[in-house]
Amino acid sequence: MIEVTESGATVITGEHIGLYQLVVLKRGLVAEGRGLKMSRGASMMTIAKKNYGLKGNREKLIAQVQALIDKFIAPATEGV
Repeated sequence: MIEVTESGATVITGEHIGLYQLVVLKRGLVAEGRGLKMSRGASMMTIAKKNYGLKGNREKLIAQVQALIDKFIAPATEGV
């Protein structure tokens, strides 16, 4: 769930944390493809491969992450 506190802070809780991580990972892969460095540590490609067991080049990783996002969202939109 995404909540906004009284002070205006946005808090992501519960089952949506995984979705948020995937969205940030995808945006990071795109940004790194354009030449931006997302962190001092591991690259987004390394994180995608290590944490999610994905394989391939940057374009293939972006497509695979998008497929994971779609799978995550699909159950939430079935009853709508």
